[in-house]
This record gives sequence, C-alpha cells and structure tokens, in this order.
Amino acid sequence: RISETDEGEEHVVRVDGDLNTEAAGSLREHLTRHGTTLLVLDLSEVRSTDRDGAAFLLEAERLGLELRGASPYLRLLIGKGLRDETT
Repeated sequence: RISETDEGEEHVVRVDGDLNTEAAGSLREHLTRHGTTLLVLDLSEVRSTDRDGAAFLLEAERLGLELRGASPYLRLLIGKGLRDETT
C-alpha cells in the first residue's frame, strides 16, 4: 500500500507491506507526475521486496531521494546494487 502526505515542505510517500513489481511501478508513476523535489520515501513499514522493488530503490537513491526508515536489509540491497554497477 502506498500513501502520501505533505509534512511541512516535504512530500512524504509511505510504502507499507511489500515493495514488489506493482508498487515499484506505482512509485515510478508518482515520480513522473511529481518529480523528486523535496520527496521523501518512508520505507519503515516495508516487509519485503522483489527484484523490481530493489531496482527502484537503487534508482531512487541515484536520484537523490531521501529513503527514510529503510531497514538494514533494504540498505544492504541498495549498497549491493551500487557496488555491482561499479564492477
């Protein structure tokens, strides 16, 4: 599930549950509509991710989005993706 709120000057997009192919597609559409200015992805309620979800997180990191509340597991996936690109 994806929800959005404005918190001061930040637009926060929260992902709750699985960050799967469908959720990653919805988040990409959101970025297309709203851009990345002052956008925060709240990942504190993400339980799992698939390959497409991990690819989206890597893309979001490259775009400079703040990934708030990412678990150590999600951070590991993002870091591994960044390392794989440089080898």
